[in-house]
Amino acid sequence: MVENNRNTGKNILFGILLVGLCLPLIQQLTKFAYVRELKGDIKVTQKAQLNTKDWFSGKYQDSTSKYINDNFGFRNDFIRINNERHYLMYNEAKANGVIIGKDSYLYEWGYIAAALGLDFVGDDSVKIDIDKLKYVSDTLHSLGKEIIIVFAPGKGSYFPEYIPEIWVKQKKNKTNLEIYSSECKAQGINYVDLNTWFVQAKDTTQYPLFSQAGIHWSKYAEYLVMDTLINYFERNMSVDLPDIILKSITVDADNQFGDYDVGDGMNLYSKLPTFPMAYPDYHFDKDHREKYDSIQSIIIADSYYWGLFLKNFSSDCFSNGEFWYYNRLIYKMGTPGASNCSDANILEKVANNDLIVILSTDANLDDFGFGLIDELFEVYQK
Repeated sequence: MVENNRNTGKNILFGILLVGLCLPLIQQLTKFAYVRELKGDIKVTQKAQLNTKDWFSGKYQDSTSKYINDNFGFRNDFIRINNERHYLMYNEAKANGVIIGKDSYLYEWGYIAAALGLDFVGDDSVKIDIDKLKYVSDTLHSLGKEIIIVFAPGKGSYFPEYIPEIWVKQKKNKTNLEIYSSECKAQGINYVDLNTWFVQAKDTTQYPLFSQAGIHWSKYAEYLVMDTLINYFERNMSVDLPDIILKSITVDADNQFGDYDVGDGMNLYSKLPTFPMAYPDYHFDKDHREKYDSIQSIIIADSYYWGLFLKNFSSDCFSNGEFWYYNRLIYKMGTPGASNCSDANILEKVANNDLIVILSTDANLDDFGFGLIDELFEVYQK
């Protein structure tokens, strides 16, 4: 009797083990359970198409093996559990370039390097860049056009107190932001230093300008930035642009959009605790567009401009202006997809616009101007 009970127990355990081993296969074939998608820049191998050439070369077998590895059942859950284990046990992020700071503030490496001057390009490089910019600026001004540099803040500069000490000890004496902005001022180039403004306003703003688990400025900060830039453009170009109309502000403990983008990219099983963030509801006074000046614009920017673009800053504040993402892709509201900047006639584009804005966070100042200043310098010198 005892022996029978032992055999029954073994059979049950074996059955449970067998079912457990088969569950991923069953999930892969039937999708019987909901599995959350992974966030971030995730590249999953697509199923290979069988053909004679790939079969005999071995390419089909390799592709199929990668496809199975990337698509087996519950794979995303296993990845999240593993990422959670590394986070809880080793305070480590299994996401490319993510650094966990003090009190679980999340950074990307580039923003720490920029804040501490670890990516400083050198005084000579800055001088060369600003000399070229000065030439381009003077040339555009003679053509009745303006180029304005916008220095966007970085999270490392805004929250230096949460950067891990191991990096703080390596801090340099100069940063790209300090020297580029100083040279712009010395040469009389129009620029907006939002980084300094953010830092100075850190303890006085009504709502946070950066979140704990995001890398971009907050939605509330985007609203303030748009209002600030409108005022700056109006003063410096003697124009009247559409007003920004604030309807309401909602405070939510559940961080949304870019306020949790690094947290999403860590792909943890549970959501990180964060402080509440503000979400303003606003629009541009486009119903009275006839009251305002019509300004044609190109805004060359990094990912910090996406939030402004999607809130119609280019389309409603200006005359459906273009967004040149890293000077690589051209986006225009209402136009599907994107075109390549390399295919654009730069002289023709500039001729058809009144305002050129280059917006960059400090983490991208080691690529000042995203190549556009060099392009314009070359064509105007010919």
